[in-house]
Amino acid sequence: MKKAEEMTIEEIVRRYDLCWLKPDRIWARILPNEPAARAEIMANLRNRKQEILAYFAERDAAEKRAAREEKIDAISGLKEIRAALADLEAWDEEFNANMERGDSGVGLRPRPQYDMDAMRTKYPRAAAFLEAEKMSHSPHYAKSAAGRKALESIINGGDYAQALKAANAEWDAYLQEHVWD
Repeated sequence: MKKAEEMTIEEIVRRYDLCWLKPDRIWARILPNEPAARAEIMANLRNRKQEILAYFAERDAAEKRAAREEKIDAISGLKEIRAALADLEAWDEEFNANMERGDSGVGLRPRPQYDMDAMRTKYPRAAAFLEAEKMSHSPHYAKSAAGRKALESIINGGDYAQALKAANAEWDAYLQEHVWD
C-alpha cells in the first residue's frame, strides 16, 4: 500500500474517505488506529490541505456544471431548434463559399426549409431560452446581465414568459434612464 505522501489527491480522498466541510475544513472518516500512523497521515493531510480543498472545489464545480447541463438538456425542443438554426447557418456558409468561388449556385444543396415560427410556437420554453441566451451574449453589460438573469430563471424552471418580460423591462428601464448619456 502506498504511503500518503506518494498518493494523488484523488487517491487520498478515496482511501481516507475525506469529506469537505465548507469552506475550509476536511474530515477524514477512515484513519488507522495506531497513533504513529494516524499522526503521520494527519500531518500529510495538513501539508496537502490546499490541494485537497482545490480538488473538492473543482469536483463541486464540475457537479454543478453537470447538473446545469442536465437542466438545459431537459428543455423540450431546444435541440431541435438549435439543429435547425445550425443547419440554416451551415447552408448560408455553403452558399457564400459557392458564390465566392463563382459557381453561381451550381452543386449547392437546396436551402433547408424549417418553419421556425411553428417550432417556436410548439416549444415556447426553448424559444425563450434561446432569446435569453442571445440577450446574455450582448456586448452591453446591462443587457447581458438582464439576459443572464432570465436565462438562469428559465434553466431553473421559472416562468419563461415572465423571465423574458422582466429582462426586457430591465433593459428598457436602463435605456430610459440613460437615454441622454
